[in-house]
Amino acid sequence: MKHSITTMKSTLLTAAFFGLTVTSGAMFSSETAEARPNTSDFTCSALRSTINQRGAVVFNTRNNRVFRRLVRNRSQCALVENTRNISVPTRDGRCRVRICHQPLGRSSR
Repeated sequence: MKHSITTMKSTLLTAAFFGLTVTSGAMFSSETAEARPNTSDFTCSALRSTINQRGAVVFNTRNNRVFRRLVRNRSQCALVENTRNISVPTRDGRCRVRICHQPLGRSSR
């Protein structure tokens, strides 16, 4: 019992550190995954517009299990990260957007 309480405290502290919200134990349920918008439901211009308005948005990119944080520019990334262009599926074809990317050999420490 003591071990599980310690593990739970550690998990909650980690979640708090990364700005995650823990609600009624459903942290990684399929319900949560379905709440993310899917890039395939948007046109490329609507997807880019949403990213530009919000700065950074987490989208499902292929199905409800694969997601990416798409960003407007490098200001949405950690100090050791740069942006990288990727292509995601949209309603009207493939769309090039940016993600944060940590170059090889760089540490976040």
